[in-house]
Parts: sequence; C-alpha cells; structure tokens
Amino acid sequence: MKIGYEERIAHLLHGGADAMLVPSGSGGLSETVIDANDAALHARAATGIQFSPIDADGLRQPSGALSRCFATIMPLTNCGGRQ
Repeated sequence: MKIGYEERIAHLLHGGADAMLVPSGSGGLSETVIDANDAALHARAATGIQFSPIDADGLRQPSGALSRCFATIMPLTNCGGRQ
C-alpha cells in the first residue's frame, strides 16, 4: 500500500465521480459555487451544493440536496441512460 498523491489516479477519480465532496471554508470554491437550490436547478445554473458547518452534522445536509439534484438533472440530461 502506498500513501500519497498520484496525478494519474486523481484524474481517474475526478473523471469517474458522479459527485465529489470538497469542503471549502472561505474563499476559493465557496465563492464560485452556485448552490443547487430549487431556483438554480430549474435554471440549470447550479454548479455545486453549499453546506455548513463543515463537520459531521453539516455533512448530512448535502446528501439530501445531492439526491434532489440528481432527481432534477438526470431526467433532463438523459445521464446514465435514464429518460
């Protein structure tokens, strides 16, 4: 077992992921993500799911939001062969 970062593996993980959790406290991602609320999903403008606090309790909220996002977007884009 090797512990460390490998660029090739990172690209495979990012490319194959349906969703990825990337905590960002302030600046960076938190300022550029358009939250997947109902309005942003309807406008097809959502780019991610914002949540806080960044702890175990805070991680429960994005799972429900992710389910709503997939239920809204997947049928529209025919992702994964769904109609």
